[in-house]
Amino acid sequence: AAFLAGLEAAGAVRPGPARVGWSASPSFDASLQQWARVCRGDTVVIVDDLARRVPQRLVRAVTEARLTDLDLTPGLAELTADRLARALPAGSGLRLWVGGEAVPPALWRTLAGHRAAGVLDAVNVYGTTETTVDSLWAPITDGVEPHLGTPLPGQTVRLLDDRLRPVAVGEPGELYVAGPTLARGYLGRPGLTAQRFLPDPWAADGTRMYRTGDRARRTPDGRLEFLGRTDHQVKVRGYRVELGEVEAALADCPGVLESVVLPHTQGGVGVLAACLRTAPGTSLEQVRAHAALRLPEWMRPSAYRVVAAMPLTPAGKIDRVALGAGVGAGAH
Repeated sequence: AAFLAGLEAAGAVRPGPARVGWSASPSFDASLQQWARVCRGDTVVIVDDLARRVPQRLVRAVTEARLTDLDLTPGLAELTADRLARALPAGSGLRLWVGGEAVPPALWRTLAGHRAAGVLDAVNVYGTTETTVDSLWAPITDGVEPHLGTPLPGQTVRLLDDRLRPVAVGEPGELYVAGPTLARGYLGRPGLTAQRFLPDPWAADGTRMYRTGDRARRTPDGRLEFLGRTDHQVKVRGYRVELGEVEAALADCPGVLESVVLPHTQGGVGVLAACLRTAPGTSLEQVRAHAALRLPEWMRPSAYRVVAAMPLTPAGKIDRVALGAGVGAGAH
């Protein structure tokens, strides 16, 4: 109830009846919003597995069912956003909920353009299973870089250093979430619960806050920019490297649509390898030159591989295992 109330109070869930596509497995945490929509009285339409895998079938399902809301991962949104925009009439009212992974800059610009054209709008939602899925949300609009947005009403999101002190504007920190949607812990796992559900120093009632493992920084205008996972830190030549920061720098290169950076071994030495999806005409020389301007030498990938499409897991997220297995093939 608190989860749905927060979405409604923020304006993420619009007033009035809705026709919602159920596009996630019922066992996946992203389906919680659809369960809440059932309780709200909205019409929920099941999107079958084949439609989730084939963009043309998904577009047909959306148009035939006259959906007003559809939840997609960025990987699935990449495959379907332009097709949906061409198939839908202006003012269709379709809202795409994009979450589960960071939204690449190129996809953000695409979705913002469709919103400006009045064809569809999209919102970026961020959260974890332990915080009842969504804690932050942001309309995807022109004129801003990809960001996580602002907390849903009733939720508190803090950006802290490794000593649980608030970090300054512009400085990286780890995201912690507190509020009524927070779980009590992990069933039967007291050790893990103690690691992730910490006493909230700012709460007088003994409540806890959840350590997400996600890194971000706050911009001067109050937005939170995602920087990657703490467990995606690797050591390269003695330096600690945040893979998410390298991915973000490469994604800012004109012509780069998606970037994934992975640790790799080259000649017995640990290096970084970049897997890219690029627009036609984009050369690796352009990407390397961009990386040289944006990143110190020890953070630059040593190998690059261009892929036609990023492999996705059954949940619609980028399959880093599959990319890692093929990172040596066709790398330059």
